[in-house]
Amino acid sequence: MIKLYFKLLILFVCLSLVACSNENLEEVTIYDLVNGSEKVVLTDKKSIEIIKDVIKGANKQPGIVDMADPQYKINLGDEIYFLWLARSDGTIGTIMNTKDTHTIYTLSERSTTQLKELLLEIKPR
Repeated sequence: MIKLYFKLLILFVCLSLVACSNENLEEVTIYDLVNGSEKVVLTDKKSIEIIKDVIKGANKQPGIVDMADPQYKINLGDEIYFLWLARSDGTIGTIMNTKDTHTIYTLSERSTTQLKELLLEIKPR
């Protein structure tokens, strides 16, 4: 029982440190991997908060995955995520932390829409 408690405590501390490391982000870099790795750097707080909230609200999916090449790569502080927005029904996005490429997280329909709108706004013309 003590070992379990200790492991949970360590996990909580690690997650807290990761969360704190991304609290004061000044920029997020998004690469469009489909269109030749076009790069956009976001510095406005509203866009950064949208991306952080979308990632925090993602739902872990069970099992080990084998995914197609991602559409986007997002550098968010010390974390790097792959992002897929094109599903057959177009309503749910998927993210994957590059530190754990066997696990995916699905985005809500609302979060997916927020990201699509943000990406349309910032897309270089």
